[in-house]
Amino acid sequence: MSIEALKRLPIKTGSGKSTPLEAVATITEQPAPLQVTHVAQYPATTIGFDTAPGVSLGSAVDSIRAASIAIKLPPSVTMTFLGAAGAYQASLSNQLWLILAAVVCVYIVLGVLYESYVHPLTILSTLPSAGVGALLFWPAAASHAYPLFLGALFVLATGITVLQVAANPYVALLGPYRTSHSRLTLAQSMNSLGTTIAPLFGGLLILSAAPKTAEQLAALPAAQALAYRTSEAQAVQVPYVGLAVALFVLAAIVMMFRLPAIEGVEHEAHDQRFRIADALRHRHVRFGVLAIFFYVGAEVSIGSVLVNYLSMPSIGHGLTEQQATHYVSMYWGGALVGRLFGSFLLAKIDPRRLLGMFALAAAALLLTTMLTSGDVAKWSV
Repeated sequence: MSIEALKRLPIKTGSGKSTPLEAVATITEQPAPLQVTHVAQYPATTIGFDTAPGVSLGSAVDSIRAASIAIKLPPSVTMTFLGAAGAYQASLSNQLWLILAAVVCVYIVLGVLYESYVHPLTILSTLPSAGVGALLFWPAAASHAYPLFLGALFVLATGITVLQVAANPYVALLGPYRTSHSRLTLAQSMNSLGTTIAPLFGGLLILSAAPKTAEQLAALPAAQALAYRTSEAQAVQVPYVGLAVALFVLAAIVMMFRLPAIEGVEHEAHDQRFRIADALRHRHVRFGVLAIFFYVGAEVSIGSVLVNYLSMPSIGHGLTEQQATHYVSMYWGGALVGRLFGSFLLAKIDPRRLLGMFALAAAALLLTTMLTSGDVAKWSV
């Protein structure tokens, strides 16, 4: 049927009379697809892509998302990845459950391997495992794959966590029971010493240049964008190799010293077997587990997001990410001072009252930074 015949096609109106189609519609001839593809009942257009040599699928997906943000797609247009890219996105959505499952498995292994917490070997074995995790950052950076970064970080963090799990009871048993909490606080202050120094080196070695935004990265040619991503990934290789070397050296130094054995404790532990349920019958243990869970979650979360938080225009007023690392060092330096001072106070003041006072002060400061902006919010956090 020709266009002219289609224009004269009679249609019935509401009154029952006939009128040509061109009276109510404009008919033109133009190219159109032979079929309309639908995804979830919505019209869709499929655009295929392949990765360039040396570019990972994750980097390609990130670049496409950055380009879609740069061109400012209208709200009525959505973008969904299918095929291998869609499977990659689906795997990322399940990472939280995978991480939780891995954490559960790690603590099950801890319960089996470190049944005797006071054995010095349990402490010595953690430093090399953390060093292996630090070394894994080199292949992760070379492959530009986020899952490998996440795996390397998990191995490194597992080694450090296992070290604390093994060392804390050992430190508690090295002296009188009455002052065990003071010794634990003093030992934990060394964590704050490391986290005070580390952001300064990280800011110099990793954040020496301001990172490009998604819009700036999308505006770069493909070759320059790939070179930029490669340099960003390589920036973490040397620092983490240095960290691995330091961990291995520290493990060798610790092995040279003879850690004292706690007489009588291991024999008593083997004579009497206890379950987790036996410990949780004590009210103080239950509340103590919840307290340390929320405390560590808050402390680590604040330290992790502090650079981004202080870089916000409403908080830092133009503070760059490298400049913000100095405030992260101050944050952990404050924790160091607090732990050293708290170790002294715990020997003089009832621990329950002291913890309660500091908990109220911390809650008040967090509430202040949440409700304010500028210097008040920056210094209160």
